[in-house]
Amino acid sequence: MTNIKVSLLDRINFLFIDQTFITGLIFFVVGSIILYATNPNIDLNSFHFWMNKTTKTETKIKKVKYTDNTDIYYYDFEANGETYLGNSTASGYLYDADDKVTIEYAIDDPNISRIDAVNHSSFDFTIVIILIFPIIGLVSIGNTFKQMFSVVSILKNFSQTDAVFVDMEATSIKINDNPIYKIKYSYTVDHTRYQNTTKSLKPDKFDGNEVLLYSKSKPEKSVLLKKLPKSLQRKV
Repeated sequence: MTNIKVSLLDRINFLFIDQTFITGLIFFVVGSIILYATNPNIDLNSFHFWMNKTTKTETKIKKVKYTDNTDIYYYDFEANGETYLGNSTASGYLYDADDKVTIEYAIDDPNISRIDAVNHSSFDFTIVIILIFPIIGLVSIGNTFKQMFSVVSILKNFSQTDAVFVDMEATSIKINDNPIYKIKYSYTVDHTRYQNTTKSLKPDKFDGNEVLLYSKSKPEKSVLLKKLPKSLQRKV
């Protein structure tokens, strides 16, 4: 067989046999939970104000919700002949109901608004540190998805040969204090020698008897058979 249809279940299995994907998923989920739990009123609209043109208008505070760290102010305002409802968080600056305030809103989408010239509950140094964890998680998840799509592409039209061990080194990335190893291997297709790498938690050398699958159209793209989930190995 020189082509294999990779099912959705096969793709899910591929993701979850990869330890870096699982670790990345944990980093992303736990980091996001901690970020929200420690900053429930964080002003995520800041990104929109950095990226979009805004304008300002005057209005009055309709209602205030006071919390220990950040207060939430509710208001409505007129824009483009319509009335919009909005709320804005602020710290270190207090308003009462019926106080006049200046509202800044996105011209293209007035649903994005906030009170102008106050200390919003936005990103501070602590939040940036916490944010590192979900970002690391997303990078790990993205890399695993990239590998999965590469494997799907290879299996559309592949051939197989033996891989020969070339070199191995421990990377700076560790999981449970165990380094992830970068393993380099080579293989020959039509008298042309190719080199590729794979990663593993086990420093496993091999002696030319590891089955390798490579793309017929792009022989430089390859994957070791043992790196595939069992469900795909049985189809080869």
